[in-house]
Amino acid sequence: MKFLKKEDGITLIEIMASLVLILILIIGFSGAFINGLRSEALVDQRLEARRISDSIIERLRNNRGDWDISTSIDDYSLHLVEKGDNENSGVDIIVSYDEVETNLFLFEITWEDRNYSNEILLTGGDDL
Repeated sequence: MKFLKKEDGITLIEIMASLVLILILIIGFSGAFINGLRSEALVDQRLEARRISDSIIERLRNNRGDWDISTSIDDYSLHLVEKGDNENSGVDIIVSYDEVETNLFLFEITWEDRNYSNEILLTGGDDL
């Protein structure tokens, strides 16, 4: 009867166990990678919304005038939202305003991403 020689090598069970461990690690890292991509997309949307609202505020600051609350501001605010490239950004932008005093308006620009907003206080005429 021949004696079995001790052979060095890897058994099928060891190979399967190591493959299962590698698969678990890959799944864990891929989940973290996907979450990182989602976070980056949210940050990009927030930055785009901030850029659009800053652009709208800058236009409002540069175009001061003696406004009539009943006509010009409605047309102007809708015009600003259309020019803000809102369709391509994927962010809903709302431009609202209140007349604080006579010829003094508070504009609020709100976007849907976690309800962030930006405000500006403008006056009509050349007194600023």
